Amino acid sequence: MDSLVVDLDTAVIDEKLRPIFAFVKKLTLTPAQMTQEDADAVFAAGWDERALHDAIEVCALFNFMNRYVEGHGLLAIPEQSLMEGKRLKGGYSPILKVLGLA
Repeated sequence: MDSLVVDLDTAVIDEKLRPIFAFVKKLTLTPAQMTQEDADAVFAAGWDERALHDAIEVCALFNFMNRYVEGHGLLAIPEQSLMEGKRLKGGYSPILKVLGLA
């Protein structure tokens, strides 16, 4: 995860995910600069409109929540984060399996 945040181009991830991460990164940092070419890169990697739509929704939700939390000055409680992590059995791997990426 750290390498993904530091440098998307060299992060060790499934190549099929790279265009989606690039899309949501650009959508987060420079939304007014989105172009059809950004979507086309996602489609060229084999994703359909539904997958792009889902990625946009997740990106929008996370951006909303981050701004909401940061705007209110809310802080995470480490113990709560650990408990929530344990409740998420298997992490995101079950989702990746459904998508055929794991």
